[in-house]
Amino acid sequence: MWNDGVTVLLGGWCSVMSCVAFVVMLQDKWYAHTNHWRISERELRSYAWYGGFLGLLLGMLFFQHKTRKWSFWATVMVSGLMWYGLYTTLIRTRLHIGALYQEHTLHM
Repeated sequence: MWNDGVTVLLGGWCSVMSCVAFVVMLQDKWYAHTNHWRISERELRSYAWYGGFLGLLLGMLFFQHKTRKWSFWATVMVSGLMWYGLYTTLIRTRLHIGALYQEHTLHM
């Protein structure tokens, strides 16, 4: 049963990080238009690796920000695939453990 909590926590974490990343993309776009000190690409990419890949992707599309940088696209996509793989692996593991548990209890 621990996996239920882990998958919910993981989904919540990615949702919060995506909201933060979306706002940071908006902030960086505003900084670019007003000639302020910019947020580094390294920091923006770190949001993708920490779970904010969806917020960065939406920020890129909504604000037309960093859309010409293929390496930025690659970071967002690869990190998104990584988080998707982790999430689906946790779900499959839970289903497998649940099936083993049911099989074990039926044979007792």
